[in-house]
Amino acid sequence: MYIFFNQKLVKVSVKSRVVQVAGKRGKLVRSFRHSRVDISMPKKNLLVVEKWFGTNKENAVVRTICSHINNMIKGVTKVN
Repeated sequence: MYIFFNQKLVKVSVKSRVVQVAGKRGKLVRSFRHSRVDISMPKKNLLVVEKWFGTNKENAVVRTICSHINNMIKGVTKVN
């Protein structure tokens, strides 16, 4: 799955399934090392989460991880 984000508002970095999201409201770090997925950034404003040859339950983890990362992005940018 793909996650697009605004590079002016958020800085996202990925290293060995540990995602760091920094914005004007702070910095969040979350580790996804327990799940066997590929997390990469092919472009500066694109994050890709992939699972190869997984069962249905393993493939469901991909959407869950994307939701976690989207919530992290909202958490560092959203103003009440």
